[in-house]
Amino acid sequence: GSRQAIKDATKRIEAIVSEAANNTSVTLEIDPKYHRDIVGPGGSVLREMISKAGGDEIKNKSVDVPNANSGKNEITVQGPKSFVNAVVKEIKSIVEERESSVTKELDIPTERQGALVGPGGMIRRQLESEFHVRLQVPNKGDTKSKVQISGLPSNIEACEKKILNEI
Repeated sequence: GSRQAIKDATKRIEAIVSEAANNTSVTLEIDPKYHRDIVGPGGSVLREMISKAGGDEIKNKSVDVPNANSGKNEITVQGPKSFVNAVVKEIKSIVEERESSVTKELDIPTERQGALVGPGGMIRRQLESEFHVRLQVPNKGDTKSKVQISGLPSNIEACEKKILNEI
C-alpha cells in the first residue's frame, strides 16, 4: 500500500497494542452469600458500580459474578486497569460493609408491617437503598417473627428512627 496507508495502519495497530497493554483481569474470591449484595435487585448495584468506574464508555470490559446458587466463589473483573481497580475496590467495600453489619429486631405490630413493605415492596426497597440496610419483614399472618434490619449500626439506627417516626 501507499506510505500514508502504511502509516495509518501502523497507528491503528499501535493504538490496539497500547489498549491491550492497559487491560487487566482480576479474580476475587468472594463468599457466594455476598453475590446478591454485589449484583443488587435486577442488577442495579452492579450496573451503578460499572457506570461509576467509567464503564459506560469502555467497550472491552466485563464483570463476571456467578449465580449465588452455583457454588462458585470467583468474581472476575476485566478491562482497563483504572476500571478494574475501581470495580474491585467497590466490591471489597460492599463485602466489608456486609461483614461488619449487625442485625436488629424491631417490635412492629403485625398490622403495621404491610405499611413497611408498601405497594409491591416499594417502601421497603426505598428504605433499603436510602440507608444501605436489608429489611426482612415476616409474611402476612406470621405473628411469631419480628421485623429484622441488617446493616451497619449507624445505618440501622437512622432507618429505625425513620420507620418509627413515619411508618
